[in-house]
Amino acid sequence: MTPPFTVVYGGDMGPSYRWDEATYDRLARAGIPWQAAQAVLDTHPQIRQHIGSVLRIAAPVPDWVTGQDTWIVVALIEEAAAEYLVVGARALAAQEAKDLRRLIGSEGTP
Repeated sequence: MTPPFTVVYGGDMGPSYRWDEATYDRLARAGIPWQAAQAVLDTHPQIRQHIGSVLRIAAPVPDWVTGQDTWIVVALIEEAAAEYLVVGARALAAQEAKDLRRLIGSEGTP
C-alpha cells in the first residue's frame, strides 16, 4: 500500500502561463524562439505593464550567438486571476532597449 502524502508549496507560486498553437505560430513569424519568450517570463529584472486584461513583460535575454543581451517584450492576456495566455512577442529596437535599461537602472538613472 502506498502511503498518503501531501504536497506543500512554500511562498507564492506566481502566475501560470499557457501556450497554444497560435502562440507558437506568432512567435515563429516574429522570429522569436519560444525559449526566449519563456526566458523573459522567468528572468529578473523585468518590466511589467498590466493594463486591463493585457500584460506586457519586457526583459533582456542572452543571445547565445552574439553574447549580447536582446531585449524582448512578451504580450499576454489574463484569462483568470494570475493565469495568462501568451499571445506574442517581439524584439525591441535599440532605442527602446536603451530606454528600458535606464528605467531599471542598468544604464544610469532615468
